[in-house]
Amino acid sequence: MKKMLLNEKGSILVMAAAIVLAIISAVSAWSLVGMVSNSEIQTQYDHDAIQEELLLRSEALRSHYAIEQNSTYPPPPREVSILDETGGRQTVYEIKNKKEQRFVTIFLGQAGEQAIAVKSFIEAKRGRPRSILYTSPVKRLTERLIRNESLAQYQYFSNFEKSENEEGNPNELVKFWGPDVLNGPVHSNDDIYIQHAGGGNNNNRPTFYSMVTTAGRAREFGSNQPYKEAYPNTWQEVFRGGLQESIDNVQEIIFNPDAEELKANAQWVGNGHDIVYAKINGGAIQLMYGDIVSLGTQEFEVYSWYPANHDEVMDVIDNGGNWFEDTDNIWTNEIVIYDTIWTDGGALSAGTSSAYWVNDAELWIEGNISNKMTWGCADTIFIT
Repeated sequence: MKKMLLNEKGSILVMAAAIVLAIISAVSAWSLVGMVSNSEIQTQYDHDAIQEELLLRSEALRSHYAIEQNSTYPPPPREVSILDETGGRQTVYEIKNKKEQRFVTIFLGQAGEQAIAVKSFIEAKRGRPRSILYTSPVKRLTERLIRNESLAQYQYFSNFEKSENEEGNPNELVKFWGPDVLNGPVHSNDDIYIQHAGGGNNNNRPTFYSMVTTAGRAREFGSNQPYKEAYPNTWQEVFRGGLQESIDNVQEIIFNPDAEELKANAQWVGNGHDIVYAKINGGAIQLMYGDIVSLGTQEFEVYSWYPANHDEVMDVIDNGGNWFEDTDNIWTNEIVIYDTIWTDGGALSAGTSSAYWVNDAELWIEGNISNKMTWGCADTIFIT
Protein backbone atom coordinates (compact mmCIF):
# COMPACT_ATOMS: atom_id res chain seq x y z
CA MET A 1 0.00 0.00 0.00
CA LYS A 2 2.92 2.32 0.89
CA LYS A 3 4.61 1.58 -2.44
CA MET A 4 1.35 2.28 -4.24
CA LEU A 5 1.00 5.64 -2.57
CA LEU A 6 4.62 6.55 -3.37
CA ASN A 7 4.04 5.52 -6.95
CA GLU A 8 2.51 8.25 -9.12
CA LYS A 9 0.21 5.84 -10.90
CA GLY A 10 -0.83 4.31 -7.59
CA SER A 11 -1.85 7.70 -6.23
CA ILE A 12 -4.03 8.28 -9.23
CA LEU A 13 -5.72 4.90 -8.74
CA VAL A 14 -6.40 5.59 -5.06
CA MET A 15 -7.82 9.01 -5.86
CA ALA A 16 -10.02 7.55 -8.56
CA ALA A 17 -11.27 4.88 -6.16
CA ALA A 18 -12.04 7.53 -3.55
CA ILE A 19 -13.98 9.56 -6.09
CA VAL A 20 -15.97 6.48 -7.13
CA LEU A 21 -16.76 5.70 -3.50
CA ALA A 22 -17.84 9.30 -2.92
CA ILE A 23 -20.13 9.15 -5.95
CA ILE A 24 -21.60 5.84 -4.80
CA SER A 25 -22.19 7.27 -1.32
CA ALA A 26 -23.87 10.36 -2.75
CA VAL A 27 -26.08 8.30 -5.06
CA SER A 28 -26.98 5.94 -2.20
CA ALA A 29 -27.81 8.84 0.09
CA TRP A 30 -29.91 10.47 -2.61
CA SER A 31 -31.70 7.20 -3.31
CA LEU A 32 -32.34 6.69 0.39
CA VAL A 33 -33.74 10.21 0.71
CA GLY A 34 -35.93 9.54 -2.32
CA MET A 35 -37.14 6.26 -0.86
CA VAL A 36 -37.99 7.94 2.44
CA SER A 37 -39.73 10.79 0.62
CA ASN A 38 -41.66 8.38 -1.61
CA SER A 39 -42.60 6.31 1.43
CA GLU A 40 -43.92 9.42 3.22
CA ILE A 41 -45.92 10.53 0.18
CA GLN A 42 -47.33 7.04 -0.32
CA THR A 43 -48.34 6.96 3.34
CA GLN A 44 -50.17 10.26 2.88
CA TYR A 45 -51.96 8.87 -0.17
CA ASP A 46 -52.93 5.74 1.76
CA HIS A 47 -54.30 7.94 4.53
CA ASP A 48 -56.25 9.93 1.95
CA ALA A 49 -57.81 6.76 0.55
CA ILE A 50 -58.89 5.55 4.00
CA GLN A 51 -60.18 8.95 5.12
CA GLU A 52 -62.10 9.49 1.89
CA GLU A 53 -63.75 6.08 2.27
CA LEU A 54 -64.93 6.94 5.79
CA LEU A 55 -66.19 10.38 4.77
CA LEU A 56 -68.11 8.98 1.79
CA ARG A 57 -69.83 6.46 4.06
CA SER A 58 -71.00 9.19 6.41
CA GLU A 59 -71.93 11.34 3.41
CA ALA A 60 -74.31 8.63 2.20
CA LEU A 61 -76.33 8.92 5.42
CA ARG A 62 -76.11 12.72 5.50
CA SER A 63 -77.34 13.17 1.93
CA HIS A 64 -80.12 10.63 2.53
CA TYR A 65 -81.37 12.65 5.50
CA ALA A 66 -81.11 15.89 3.50
CA ILE A 67 -83.19 14.50 0.63
CA GLU A 68 -85.76 12.99 2.99
CA GLN A 69 -86.22 16.47 4.46
CA ASN A 70 -86.53 18.18 1.08
CA SER A 71 -86.07 16.28 -2.16
CA THR A 72 -86.14 19.45 -4.28
CA TYR A 73 -82.82 20.80 -3.03
CA PRO A 74 -79.43 19.37 -4.01
CA PRO A 75 -77.43 17.85 -1.16
CA PRO A 76 -75.23 20.55 0.39
CA PRO A 77 -71.43 20.42 -0.11
CA ARG A 78 -69.19 19.51 2.76
CA GLU A 79 -65.64 20.35 3.80
CA VAL A 80 -63.61 18.58 6.48
CA SER A 81 -60.27 20.00 7.65
CA ILE A 82 -57.67 17.93 9.53
CA LEU A 83 -54.58 19.58 11.05
CA ASP A 84 -51.41 17.58 11.69
CA GLU A 85 -50.02 19.40 14.72
CA THR A 86 -46.68 17.54 14.64
CA GLY A 87 -45.91 18.29 11.01
CA GLY A 88 -47.77 21.57 10.84
CA ARG A 89 -49.65 20.48 7.72
CA GLN A 90 -53.34 20.80 7.00
CA THR A 91 -55.42 18.43 4.86
CA VAL A 92 -58.78 19.61 3.56
CA TYR A 93 -61.27 17.07 2.16
CA GLU A 94 -63.89 18.60 -0.12
CA ILE A 95 -67.09 16.71 -0.94
CA LYS A 96 -69.36 17.85 -3.76
CA ASN A 97 -72.74 16.26 -4.44
CA LYS A 98 -74.92 16.16 -7.50
CA LYS A 99 -78.38 14.61 -7.74
CA GLU A 100 -80.66 13.60 -10.57
CA GLN A 101 -83.98 11.81 -10.93
CA ARG A 102 -83.85 8.17 -11.98
CA PHE A 103 -86.36 5.41 -12.55
CA VAL A 104 -85.61 2.00 -11.09
CA THR A 105 -86.42 -0.73 -13.60
CA ILE A 106 -88.23 -3.75 -12.26
CA PHE A 107 -88.98 -5.97 -15.27
CA LEU A 108 -87.70 -6.04 -18.85
CA GLY A 109 -86.31 -2.54 -18.52
CA GLN A 110 -89.65 -0.95 -17.60
CA ALA A 111 -89.57 1.89 -15.09
CA GLY A 112 -91.11 0.81 -11.83
CA GLU A 113 -90.18 3.33 -9.14
CA GLN A 114 -88.75 6.81 -9.10
CA ALA A 115 -85.58 7.33 -7.10
CA ILE A 116 -82.88 9.95 -6.66
CA ALA A 117 -79.32 9.22 -7.79
CA VAL A 118 -76.70 11.07 -5.75
CA LYS A 119 -73.12 11.32 -6.99
CA SER A 120 -70.51 12.30 -4.41
CA PHE A 121 -67.01 13.39 -5.44
CA ILE A 122 -64.25 13.82 -2.86
CA GLU A 123 -60.69 15.07 -3.16
CA ALA A 124 -57.96 16.10 -0.73
CA LYS A 125 -55.82 19.23 -0.67
CA ARG A 126 -52.75 19.47 1.54
CA GLY A 127 -50.38 22.20 2.66
CA ARG A 128 -49.46 24.46 5.51
CA PRO A 129 -52.12 26.75 7.00
CA ARG A 130 -52.52 30.09 5.18
CA SER A 131 -50.52 28.81 2.22
CA ILE A 132 -51.26 27.26 -1.15
CA LEU A 133 -52.84 23.80 -0.83
CA TYR A 134 -51.67 21.14 -3.25
CA THR A 135 -54.23 18.65 -4.58
CA SER A 136 -53.73 14.98 -3.81
CA PRO A 137 -54.04 12.63 -6.80
CA VAL A 138 -56.27 10.35 -4.68
CA LYS A 139 -59.88 11.10 -5.65
CA ARG A 140 -63.03 9.04 -5.28
CA LEU A 141 -66.50 9.12 -6.81
CA THR A 142 -69.54 7.20 -5.60
CA GLU A 143 -73.09 6.95 -6.89
CA ARG A 144 -76.05 5.62 -4.94
CA LEU A 145 -79.82 5.45 -5.38
CA ILE A 146 -82.01 6.90 -2.66
CA ARG A 147 -85.69 6.10 -2.40
CA ASN A 148 -87.86 8.36 -0.28
CA GLU A 149 -89.76 6.33 2.29
CA SER A 150 -93.48 6.69 1.62
CA LEU A 151 -95.65 6.28 4.68
CA ALA A 152 -98.50 5.25 2.37
CA GLN A 153 -96.93 1.80 2.05
CA TYR A 154 -97.72 1.08 5.71
CA GLN A 155 -101.08 0.10 7.07
CA TYR A 156 -99.90 1.39 10.44
CA PHE A 157 -97.06 3.83 11.09
CA SER A 158 -96.20 5.63 14.32
CA ASN A 159 -93.43 7.86 15.56
CA PHE A 160 -94.30 7.31 19.24
CA GLU A 161 -96.26 4.43 20.76
CA LYS A 162 -97.61 6.53 23.61
CA SER A 163 -100.75 8.47 24.37
CA GLU A 164 -100.43 12.24 24.48
CA ASN A 165 -101.57 11.91 28.12
CA GLU A 166 -98.94 9.28 28.97
CA GLU A 167 -96.81 11.32 31.41
CA GLY A 168 -94.95 8.23 32.63
CA ASN A 169 -98.06 6.12 33.24
CA PRO A 170 -97.44 2.67 31.66
CA ASN A 171 -101.20 2.15 31.23
CA GLU A 172 -101.22 4.96 28.66
CA LEU A 173 -98.81 3.15 26.33
CA VAL A 174 -100.31 2.23 22.98
CA LYS A 175 -100.55 -1.55 22.75
CA PHE A 176 -101.79 -4.20 20.36
CA TRP A 177 -104.05 -6.90 21.80
CA GLY A 178 -106.34 -9.78 20.86
CA PRO A 179 -108.92 -8.02 18.66
CA ASP A 180 -106.23 -6.29 16.55
CA VAL A 181 -105.65 -7.85 13.13
CA LEU A 182 -103.37 -6.00 10.67
CA ASN A 183 -102.92 -7.28 7.13
CA GLY A 184 -100.51 -4.65 5.80
CA PRO A 185 -96.95 -3.63 6.73
CA VAL A 186 -96.40 -2.01 10.13
CA HIS A 187 -93.57 0.27 11.27
CA SER A 188 -92.87 2.24 14.42
CA ASN A 189 -89.93 4.41 15.38
CA ASP A 190 -90.68 3.44 18.98
CA ASP A 191 -91.06 0.22 20.97
CA ILE A 192 -94.13 -1.88 20.10
CA TYR A 193 -96.12 -3.42 22.96
CA ILE A 194 -98.09 -6.68 22.78
CA GLN A 195 -100.78 -7.51 25.34
CA HIS A 196 -102.38 -10.94 25.71
CA ALA A 197 -105.96 -9.89 26.41
CA GLY A 198 -109.22 -8.91 24.78
CA GLY A 199 -110.24 -12.11 23.01
CA GLY A 200 -109.96 -12.28 19.24
CA ASN A 201 -109.12 -15.28 17.08
CA ASN A 202 -105.50 -15.76 18.13
CA ASN A 203 -105.72 -16.78 21.80
CA ASN A 204 -105.94 -13.22 23.16
CA ARG A 205 -103.05 -12.14 20.93
CA PRO A 206 -102.95 -9.67 18.02
CA THR A 207 -102.15 -10.90 14.52
CA PHE A 208 -99.82 -9.26 11.99
CA TYR A 209 -99.91 -10.85 8.53
CA SER A 210 -97.23 -8.62 6.94
CA MET A 211 -93.75 -7.56 7.99
CA VAL A 212 -93.50 -5.57 11.21
CA THR A 213 -90.45 -3.34 11.66
CA THR A 214 -89.49 -1.22 14.63
CA ALA A 215 -86.53 1.02 15.36
CA GLY A 216 -86.97 -0.11 18.97
CA ARG A 217 -88.07 -3.52 20.24
CA ALA A 218 -91.33 -5.47 20.28
CA ARG A 219 -92.07 -5.95 23.98
CA GLU A 220 -94.56 -7.79 26.15
CA PHE A 221 -96.90 -5.30 27.79
CA GLY A 222 -96.48 -5.35 31.54
CA SER A 223 -93.13 -7.13 31.87
CA ASN A 224 -91.45 -4.92 29.23
CA GLN A 225 -89.44 -7.98 28.17
CA PRO A 226 -88.51 -8.28 24.47
CA TYR A 227 -91.29 -10.33 22.92
CA LYS A 228 -89.02 -12.72 21.04
CA GLU A 229 -87.20 -13.53 24.28
CA ALA A 230 -90.42 -13.90 26.26
CA TYR A 231 -91.97 -16.23 23.66
CA PRO A 232 -89.10 -17.75 21.65
CA ASN A 233 -91.23 -20.60 20.28
CA THR A 234 -94.52 -18.84 19.58
CA TRP A 235 -93.74 -15.23 18.60
CA GLN A 236 -94.19 -16.21 14.92
CA GLU A 237 -97.87 -16.93 15.66
CA VAL A 238 -98.29 -13.20 16.35
CA PHE A 239 -95.86 -11.78 13.77
CA ARG A 240 -96.80 -14.08 10.90
CA GLY A 241 -95.23 -11.84 8.26
CA GLY A 242 -91.98 -11.48 10.19
CA LEU A 243 -90.51 -9.11 12.77
CA GLN A 244 -87.38 -7.00 12.43
CA GLU A 245 -86.13 -4.75 15.23
CA SER A 246 -83.31 -2.37 16.09
CA ILE A 247 -81.06 -5.35 16.81
CA ASP A 248 -81.63 -6.32 13.16
CA ASN A 249 -80.33 -2.87 12.14
CA VAL A 250 -83.78 -1.36 11.52
CA GLN A 251 -83.38 2.42 11.42
CA GLU A 252 -85.83 5.20 12.22
CA ILE A 253 -87.84 6.50 9.28
CA ILE A 254 -87.61 10.27 9.18
CA PHE A 255 -90.98 11.61 10.24
CA ASN A 256 -91.44 15.25 9.32
CA PRO A 257 -95.19 15.63 8.89
CA ASP A 258 -96.18 18.19 6.31
CA ALA A 259 -99.78 18.01 5.10
CA GLU A 260 -99.63 20.91 2.65
CA GLU A 261 -99.86 18.67 -0.42
CA LEU A 262 -102.74 16.69 1.08
CA LYS A 263 -104.47 19.90 2.15
CA ALA A 264 -104.21 21.31 -1.36
CA ASN A 265 -105.51 18.23 -3.20
CA ALA A 266 -107.89 16.42 -0.83
CA GLN A 267 -111.65 16.82 -0.50
CA TRP A 268 -112.45 19.09 2.44
CA VAL A 269 -115.15 18.01 4.90
CA GLY A 270 -116.66 19.50 8.04
CA ASN A 271 -115.81 23.15 7.47
CA GLY A 272 -117.04 25.38 10.29
CA HIS A 273 -117.73 22.56 12.77
CA ASP A 274 -115.92 21.53 15.96
CA ILE A 275 -115.89 17.74 15.46
CA VAL A 276 -116.05 15.55 12.36
CA TYR A 277 -117.04 11.97 13.12
CA ALA A 278 -116.46 9.51 10.26
CA LYS A 279 -117.84 5.98 10.53
CA ILE A 280 -116.36 3.90 7.74
CA ASN A 281 -117.53 0.58 6.35
CA GLY A 282 -115.31 -0.47 3.45
CA GLY A 283 -115.58 2.45 1.05
CA ALA A 284 -118.79 3.89 2.52
CA ILE A 285 -118.35 6.84 4.88
CA GLN A 286 -121.09 8.22 7.10
CA LEU A 287 -120.35 11.67 8.52
CA MET A 288 -121.66 13.36 11.65
CA TYR A 289 -120.78 16.93 12.60
CA GLY A 290 -120.48 18.02 16.20
CA ASP A 291 -120.79 21.60 17.39
CA ILE A 292 -119.83 22.44 20.97
CA VAL A 293 -122.27 25.01 22.37
CA SER A 294 -122.61 26.78 25.69
CA LEU A 295 -125.74 26.02 27.73
CA GLY A 296 -125.09 28.82 30.20
CA THR A 297 -123.26 29.13 33.50
CA GLN A 298 -123.78 27.58 36.90
CA GLU A 299 -122.69 29.17 40.16
CA PHE A 300 -120.93 27.36 43.00
CA GLU A 301 -120.29 28.91 46.40
CA VAL A 302 -116.74 28.60 47.72
CA TYR A 303 -116.24 28.42 51.51
CA SER A 304 -113.21 28.86 53.72
CA TRP A 305 -113.24 25.19 54.64
CA TYR A 306 -115.18 22.09 53.73
CA PRO A 307 -115.45 18.74 55.53
CA ALA A 308 -113.23 16.09 54.02
CA ASN A 309 -115.63 13.21 54.74
CA HIS A 310 -118.76 12.14 56.61
CA ASP A 311 -116.89 11.44 59.85
CA GLU A 312 -115.60 15.01 59.98
CA VAL A 313 -119.15 16.34 59.53
CA MET A 314 -120.44 14.17 62.37
CA ASP A 315 -117.58 15.25 64.66
CA VAL A 316 -118.56 18.91 64.18
CA ILE A 317 -122.24 18.14 64.80
CA ASP A 318 -121.48 16.03 67.88
CA ASN A 319 -119.51 18.94 69.33
CA GLY A 320 -122.50 21.26 68.87
CA GLY A 321 -121.16 22.99 65.80
CA ASN A 322 -122.53 23.63 62.33
CA TRP A 323 -119.82 23.45 59.71
CA PHE A 324 -121.99 25.29 57.16
CA GLU A 325 -122.64 28.28 59.45
CA ASP A 326 -119.14 28.30 60.94
CA THR A 327 -117.41 28.77 57.56
CA ASP A 328 -117.05 31.95 55.55
CA ASN A 329 -118.34 32.35 52.01
CA ILE A 330 -115.22 33.66 50.29
CA TRP A 331 -116.03 33.28 46.60
CA THR A 332 -118.72 32.51 44.05
CA ASN A 333 -117.37 30.39 41.23
CA GLU A 334 -118.99 30.30 37.80
CA ILE A 335 -118.65 27.28 35.52
CA VAL A 336 -119.72 27.32 31.89
CA ILE A 337 -121.74 24.24 30.93
CA TYR A 338 -121.07 22.90 27.42
CA ASP A 339 -122.79 20.29 25.33
CA THR A 340 -122.23 18.84 21.85
CA ILE A 341 -124.99 19.14 19.26
CA TRP A 342 -124.74 16.52 16.51
CA THR A 343 -126.05 16.89 12.96
CA ASP A 344 -126.04 14.53 10.00
CA GLY A 345 -123.09 15.29 7.70
CA GLY A 346 -124.21 13.07 4.85
CA ALA A 347 -122.47 10.15 3.19
CA LEU A 348 -119.34 9.79 1.07
CA SER A 349 -118.31 6.96 -1.22
CA ALA A 350 -114.55 6.42 -1.43
CA GLY A 351 -112.95 5.15 -4.62
CA THR A 352 -109.88 2.99 -5.02
CA SER A 353 -107.77 5.89 -3.76
CA SER A 354 -109.38 8.81 -1.91
CA ALA A 355 -108.12 11.65 0.28
CA TYR A 356 -110.03 13.82 2.74
CA TRP A 357 -109.02 16.87 4.74
CA VAL A 358 -110.56 18.29 7.94
CA ASN A 359 -109.38 21.84 8.46
CA ASP A 360 -111.44 23.35 11.29
CA ALA A 361 -112.32 20.45 13.58
CA GLU A 362 -111.11 17.43 15.47
CA LEU A 363 -111.43 14.20 13.49
CA TRP A 364 -112.91 11.04 15.00
CA ILE A 365 -112.64 7.86 12.92
CA GLU A 366 -113.88 4.33 13.44
CA GLY A 367 -114.75 1.33 11.30
CA ASN A 368 -113.18 -0.90 8.65
CA ILE A 369 -111.44 0.55 5.61
CA SER A 370 -110.94 -0.97 2.17
CA ASN A 371 -108.77 0.23 -0.72
CA LYS A 372 -106.53 3.27 -0.20
CA MET A 373 -107.94 6.05 1.93
CA THR A 374 -106.07 9.03 3.37
CA TRP A 375 -107.38 11.34 6.08
CA GLY A 376 -105.66 14.49 7.24
CA CYS A 377 -106.56 16.98 9.94
CA ALA A 378 -105.21 20.34 11.09
CA ASP A 379 -106.27 19.45 14.65
CA THR A 380 -106.24 16.14 16.54
CA ILE A 381 -107.21 12.75 15.08
CA PHE A 382 -108.83 10.15 17.35
CA ILE A 383 -109.08 6.57 16.04
CA THR A 384 -111.48 4.33 17.94
